[in-house]
Amino acid sequence: MSDKELIEKIYEKQEKISEDMGEVKITLARQEENIRTHIRRTELAEMNIENLRKEIEPVKTHVKMIQGALRFIGLAGVGATMLSAIIQLLRFLSGS
Repeated sequence: MSDKELIEKIYEKQEKISEDMGEVKITLARQEENIRTHIRRTELAEMNIENLRKEIEPVKTHVKMIQGALRFIGLAGVGATMLSAIIQLLRFLSGS
Protein backbone atom coordinates (compact mmCIF):
# COMPACT_ATOMS: atom_id res chain seq x y z
CA MET A 1 0.00 0.00 0.00
CA SER A 2 1.38 3.35 -0.98
CA ASP A 3 1.63 6.37 1.25
CA LYS A 4 -1.09 8.09 -0.75
CA GLU A 5 -3.53 5.19 -0.22
CA LEU A 6 -2.65 5.06 3.48
CA ILE A 7 -3.28 8.79 3.85
CA GLU A 8 -6.57 8.42 1.97
CA LYS A 9 -7.72 5.62 4.35
CA ILE A 10 -6.73 7.68 7.39
CA TYR A 11 -8.65 10.63 5.98
CA GLU A 12 -11.75 8.42 5.41
CA LYS A 13 -11.55 7.11 8.97
CA GLN A 14 -11.22 10.66 10.27
CA GLU A 15 -14.30 11.69 8.30
CA LYS A 16 -16.26 8.74 9.71
CA ILE A 17 -15.19 9.67 13.26
CA SER A 18 -16.27 13.27 12.63
CA GLU A 19 -19.68 12.10 11.39
CA ASP A 20 -20.07 9.85 14.43
CA MET A 21 -19.13 12.73 16.75
CA GLY A 22 -21.77 14.89 15.09
CA GLU A 23 -24.39 12.20 15.75
CA VAL A 24 -23.21 11.87 19.35
CA LYS A 25 -23.54 15.64 19.84
CA ILE A 26 -27.08 15.57 18.45
CA THR A 27 -28.01 12.67 20.73
CA LEU A 28 -26.46 14.43 23.72
CA ALA A 29 -28.40 17.62 22.99
CA ARG A 30 -31.67 15.63 22.83
CA GLN A 31 -30.87 13.87 26.08
CA GLU A 32 -30.06 17.16 27.80
CA GLU A 33 -33.42 18.57 26.69
CA ASN A 34 -35.19 15.43 27.89
CA ILE A 35 -33.46 15.71 31.27
CA ARG A 36 -34.46 19.38 31.57
CA THR A 37 -38.07 18.45 30.80
CA HIS A 38 -37.96 15.58 33.30
CA ILE A 39 -36.49 17.81 36.01
CA ARG A 40 -39.17 20.47 35.40
CA ARG A 41 -41.96 17.88 35.53
CA THR A 42 -40.50 16.31 38.67
CA GLU A 43 -40.35 19.70 40.39
CA LEU A 44 -43.98 20.38 39.43
CA ALA A 45 -45.03 16.98 40.73
CA GLU A 46 -43.24 17.57 44.03
CA MET A 47 -44.95 20.95 44.40
CA ASN A 48 -48.34 19.34 43.71
CA ILE A 49 -47.68 16.64 46.30
CA GLU A 50 -46.75 19.28 48.88
CA ASN A 51 -49.93 21.25 48.06
CA LEU A 52 -52.04 18.11 48.44
CA ARG A 53 -50.45 17.42 51.83
CA LYS A 54 -51.35 20.93 52.98
CA GLU A 55 -54.90 20.63 51.64
CA ILE A 56 -55.52 17.29 53.36
CA GLU A 57 -54.53 18.53 56.85
CA PRO A 58 -58.03 19.94 57.59
CA VAL A 59 -59.53 16.61 56.53
CA LYS A 60 -57.25 14.75 58.94
CA THR A 61 -58.25 17.13 61.74
CA HIS A 62 -61.94 16.63 60.94
CA VAL A 63 -61.54 12.83 60.96
CA LYS A 64 -59.87 13.01 64.38
CA MET A 65 -62.72 15.15 65.72
CA ILE A 66 -65.35 12.73 64.38
CA GLN A 67 -63.46 9.77 65.86
CA GLY A 68 -63.35 11.54 69.24
CA ALA A 69 -67.08 12.29 69.07
CA LEU A 70 -67.87 8.68 68.18
CA ARG A 71 -65.74 7.42 71.06
CA PHE A 72 -67.57 9.76 73.42
CA ILE A 73 -70.95 8.55 72.14
CA GLY A 74 -69.82 4.95 72.53
CA LEU A 75 -68.60 5.53 76.08
CA ALA A 76 -71.77 7.44 76.95
CA GLY A 77 -73.81 4.50 75.65
CA VAL A 78 -71.80 2.05 77.72
CA GLY A 79 -72.19 4.30 80.78
CA ALA A 80 -75.95 4.62 80.25
CA THR A 81 -76.27 0.86 79.83
CA MET A 82 -74.30 0.24 83.03
CA LEU A 83 -76.37 2.80 84.93
CA SER A 84 -79.58 1.22 83.66
CA ALA A 85 -78.34 -2.23 84.67
CA ILE A 86 -77.42 -0.99 88.16
CA ILE A 87 -80.85 0.66 88.58
CA GLN A 88 -82.62 -2.53 87.47
CA LEU A 89 -80.42 -4.60 89.78
CA LEU A 90 -81.22 -2.32 92.73
CA ARG A 91 -84.95 -2.53 91.92
CA PHE A 92 -84.72 -6.29 91.72
CA LEU A 93 -82.84 -6.50 95.01
CA SER A 94 -85.24 -4.15 96.78
CA GLY A 95 -88.18 -6.26 95.64
CA SER A 96 -90.17 -3.62 93.78
